[in-house]
This record gives sequence, structure tokens and C-alpha cells, in this order.
Amino acid sequence: MPVLFVFGERDNLVGDPEAARALVQDIPDVRVEVVDAGHLMGAEQPERVNALITEFFQGE
Repeated sequence: MPVLFVFGERDNLVGDPEAARALVQDIPDVRVEVVDAGHLMGAEQPERVNALITEFFQGE
């Protein structure tokens, strides 16, 4: 099952997005994206986040 993680570069709840990326790398068929945002990345970068989700569901 493909999995998409979108982390905010300045997310104070998740912390370091690269450390979070390392934690999920063992999940088969994982895709990790880091966007220029905090924890509310969907509100801060709606066009970018929506595009990532749309591409993911389209299998791009």
C-alpha cells in the first residue's frame, strides 16, 4: 500500500523533518515530502500540499 508523508520544515510538533523521514523510510512504497511550512502545512501551503496529495492519488 503506497503511503505519503508530508512534513513541514518548521513543524514544532514533529521536530526535525529529516529525522522523521528516517523513521518512516522502512515502510514499503513510502513517499516523503517536506514543504516550507509549520505543522499546519495544508493551511500555510495549500496549493503545494493539495498538488502533492493529488499527484499521489493519481499515481504520479
